[in-house]
Amino acid sequence: MADLGLTLVLILITIGAASISQVLLKIGLKGRLKKVNLKSIFKVLFTPLVFTGMALYAITAVLWVVILSQAELSYAYPFMATSYGIVAVLSYLVLKEKIKPLRLAGIIIIIVGVVLVGLSRV
Repeated sequence: MADLGLTLVLILITIGAASISQVLLKIGLKGRLKKVNLKSIFKVLFTPLVFTGMALYAITAVLWVVILSQAELSYAYPFMATSYGIVAVLSYLVLKEKIKPLRLAGIIIIIVGVVLVGLSRV
């Protein structure tokens, strides 16, 4: 088992990068994929924001491999659930999406659950 501090830092970097990648994908795809077929999908994949979002997401996959080599899956994986909250906040701030009260309550419950999992390692 690796150093808990370093593993936690890698988890947080991965979650942040994965969340940002989702927002980049959403912005990059806005209004671009009117027809869903292979030609239009490949065309949109190489637009700057979509490509950057996909590349960032690929980097998070590599980081996740490193994390899983150092931490218990039952400890590390629940942290990924915090991305729901981060993506919701980023969607609100960047994309001007609304967060309905029931959705907000669900996100809070998820975050509380992740905190409990995190505390189980201490």
